[in-house]
Amino acid sequence: MLRAMTSVAEHLPQFLIPHLDKLFSPAVLLPSFTIDEIDLVATLAEKVPSRQLLPASGRALKKCSPASEISVLLNLTKASVEQTSRGEIPDIGAVTGLVLQSILHSCDFDTSLMEVANQVLLSLVMKLSEAQLRPVYAKLRVWRGDDNASRKFAFWSISSVLPKELKSIFLPCLSTAVDDVLQELDVAVSVLCTARKTKKTKVGTVESL
Repeated sequence: MLRAMTSVAEHLPQFLIPHLDKLFSPAVLLPSFTIDEIDLVATLAEKVPSRQLLPASGRALKKCSPASEISVLLNLTKASVEQTSRGEIPDIGAVTGLVLQSILHSCDFDTSLMEVANQVLLSLVMKLSEAQLRPVYAKLRVWRGDDNASRKFAFWSISSVLPKELKSIFLPCLSTAVDDVLQELDVAVSVLCTARKTKKTKVGTVESL
């Protein structure tokens, strides 16, 4: 069945588009998209336009429960973005918005998905201009908020990954978060000092980080 579906995706992808929601259902092919000799994820990403693939993938991602299924769809999202040309990614428009929704939902679902979510975000920002990157980072900063420890962890994880690839291009984004960095460092110092004195606080939890 997987071999047949991959063949259809490769040669007649237009016939798959009306059935993408069912295809991405956990009850159908999601658990076994890839085996040694067949990579349906790569074929779908290459043959189905991102403007049609990503909405279906995003809808399916919100219905998944195991992190492993979400990881499959994130990898599909990453592959689709990598196959998308720069001209197809408008400023905070169709593709950008869909990818961000998938990333943020995954971060809210389980912080263990951060590594693959970061890779998806990197694949997106590498297609954006510096001017397009700033509103994306601003949206992430707003999503982070001030009271959700898991979101803070995710946001700073993203903020540590982006400059490694973007170098000085990331500086304008970082300048908007300098005050946030200082506040987080103050909190970290207070937690570490308290933990050292009392030896009761567990340093290493999401809250402490």
